[in-house]
Amino acid sequence: MLQQILQDMYIDPAVLEQLNEEQKQILFLKMRQEQVRRWKEREEKAEREEKKIKKTESTKRVNWLLGKDGDVWVWVMGEARGDKPSEQICREASAKARKFTENQRKLFSDSDTWNTDKHEQFKPNGNSEVYATSKVFEDDKNW
Repeated sequence: MLQQILQDMYIDPAVLEQLNEEQKQILFLKMRQEQVRRWKEREEKAEREEKKIKKTESTKRVNWLLGKDGDVWVWVMGEARGDKPSEQICREASAKARKFTENQRKLFSDSDTWNTDKHEQFKPNGNSEVYATSKVFEDDKNW
């Protein structure tokens, strides 16, 4: 009966009335010991989980390059001597993306799986349709 009381942390008031003062004191002491035991167990579990999380966190650090003034060194793309203007960099990136997209389109159009001429639809797991599209920006401002 004591094990059940300690497990539930509850005692029926009628049962409590039947106990003498010494038995009530012993019961109170045992219940308090059980509370402390459970609290310590929860704290240890929380510490173990915290250590586990800390182990999985990255230990990599970033060290910023500092300028002569001791502040973080900053480079604005296209404004330093010898840099290409930012508009030219964007045009080149857009052209590179356009070329990549065209190569992918050619690669997949040659494949039977991606050939849209057959009007077949790719259905993963046999139940849902998947459509893929790509857009090549002709205007660099949209890039």
